[in-house]
Amino acid sequence: ARSAFQLGFQGAEAKTERGRQRLQILLNAAVGFGNVRTEEDAADLLVDVAQRAFAASFVSVHLRDGEGMARIAGVNPLEPFWPEGFRPTGSLTLLGGQVVVVRSPEQAEDYAPGVGMPDVYRAGGIHAALASPMMSHGDALGAMICYFDHPREFDEEAVPLAEALSNQAAQAIARVRLEETLRRAAMHDEVTGLPSRRLVEEDVTRNLLPEYTALSVIFIDLDGFKSVNDRLGHAAGDALLREVGTRLRRTIRQNDVLGRFGGDEFIAVASIESPGDAAMLADRIRVVIAEPYDDLPSDLPITASVGVVTVGNDGAPIMDQLIRAA
Repeated sequence: ARSAFQLGFQGAEAKTERGRQRLQILLNAAVGFGNVRTEEDAADLLVDVAQRAFAASFVSVHLRDGEGMARIAGVNPLEPFWPEGFRPTGSLTLLGGQVVVVRSPEQAEDYAPGVGMPDVYRAGGIHAALASPMMSHGDALGAMICYFDHPREFDEEAVPLAEALSNQAAQAIARVRLEETLRRAAMHDEVTGLPSRRLVEEDVTRNLLPEYTALSVIFIDLDGFKSVNDRLGHAAGDALLREVGTRLRRTIRQNDVLGRFGGDEFIAVASIESPGDAAMLADRIRVVIAEPYDDLPSDLPITASVGVVTVGNDGAPIMDQLIRAA
């Protein structure tokens, strides 16, 4: 009886110690996730914390990318052996909305039947896995997966811990996205709704610079705008600016960047194939701005002076210099 009591007591002590350690992990993780400033930082932190919390061989974090999923942190040892055409890693976990525990390669067949998943696990040297959806306020943002290259048993605390860690990361990512949305909203022109100059430079760096043949900066200065303000008032001037912004947005391509520089000046930046393409785009802009405006009298014509600068991809373009040149 004494031995049984001692064994039970030791088991309870061990469980209490594991609970204390996991609580400390959650507390430390909460502080860390509260300080992250990018989605990548949150994903990297989740990989590090989960690897230590579960003594995992590998951890990967996958976030929604359009209609699919993209790994943004960690290592996925199954990736080289993934079935061709099958859903990206983490998709089933995200769609299911529950933690998935795979205790053996054979059990992987239960979650993805008919695609040879047990063979994928064996080829990757993985014996077990723990996958948790990343949820924030009911929205599924992605999935966190822990991989084990040895047989692994999971106690009753494993699933709640995985949920807590992955949801902490999801909330941090949701916060980062909201902050970015608010920051970008503050960088839009109040009159036209177009990005400000600073946001134009950010969008060019993010969307156009990673891959382009040639880059064209088009500077647009309205002619006749001051007369509209002087004769019809600033409300009419603001309405004219909004209409010009709409026409410009309609004229350039969806991937091109458009913004208001200030006053009656606009900027368009386009990735092009040749300088001739830039000249054609600039001419279309000039023509569309010169078309009649319903709310303006015929003796107040609006035209535009357009400056164009085009550079190749043989160097890192400096947007401030290109804007000044244009």
